Amino acid sequence: FSIPLCTLVVQIAIAEAIVPSLIETPQVHGLATLTVFVGVLAVAMIERAARLREIAHQTMLDSEERFRLLVQNVGDLILVMKDDLQITYASPAARNVAGLEPEELVSKSALHFIHPDDVARTADALRETLIADGQSTTALLRGHHGDGSWRWMEIVASNLLSVPAVEGIVVNLRDVT
Repeated sequence: FSIPLCTLVVQIAIAEAIVPSLIETPQVHGLATLTVFVGVLAVAMIERAARLREIAHQTMLDSEERFRLLVQNVGDLILVMKDDLQITYASPAARNVAGLEPEELVSKSALHFIHPDDVARTADALRETLIADGQSTTALLRGHHGDGSWRWMEIVASNLLSVPAVEGIVVNLRDVT
């Protein structure tokens, strides 16, 4: 039993004269009534807290679903990379922008997909992004397409390494060929 429930049982036992008490009967009835009121109030508060927790959880799920749908349906390719430029996430737009499946990009260095003449310049631009949290860099480069061609890509890279939910460099790539 919880303490309020035990208190309620004892108060009712006293009110029904099952258990003797040193308190006068009108006071016992008042205490029993007060205990019942407090018990009902506590149950109502617990139920309200549970409803609020359920609403907050559903709101979070809705937000995650909205974000997932936005990322999956945006026209830009979104990559998340470690500080060593290894790709840890590629959005479904990889199919349209790079002609590759997202899985073909993950676990590879981003520099692997950049035209050899653009690698040094792009690596420098990405290093700039690593200088400070929240730092963003833009660059124009040629990226390898799954059909074997090179496409001009505009990239915007943002350092979100210190953000626990991301822990990476987020890169948006847009085909500007």
